[in-house]
Amino acid sequence: MAEQQVTEKRGAERKSLRVLAFLVFPGMAPIPVRTIDISVNGMCIVASANPPPNVQCGFQLNLPKKPSGAFALSGRVRVIDSVLARHDDGFRISLQFLNLSTQAAAEVAQYIKG
Repeated sequence: MAEQQVTEKRGAERKSLRVLAFLVFPGMAPIPVRTIDISVNGMCIVASANPPPNVQCGFQLNLPKKPSGAFALSGRVRVIDSVLARHDDGFRISLQFLNLSTQAAAEVAQYIKG
């Protein structure tokens, strides 16, 4: 049997991030989602809805800071892909950050560094 090779879609280092986040679409109430991990390029979330690829929206979450506190991270993302993940009780969605502010990008990098 041939060995299946898995290609990593996100080249940047990622770190586990398990917090409540919100996706924000124009004219709608923010949609609560759960984060799985984050990198300087994007994040993975779990949501009850299955958005199509390339859809763009806003996001909001509180990124934990050491030794205490949080940074209010927000910006725009684009859906890269989405797959049903029954073990996560929803759709696992890969999001790409779009034009994060310099400060937001620095906070994400610091979080990943630990």
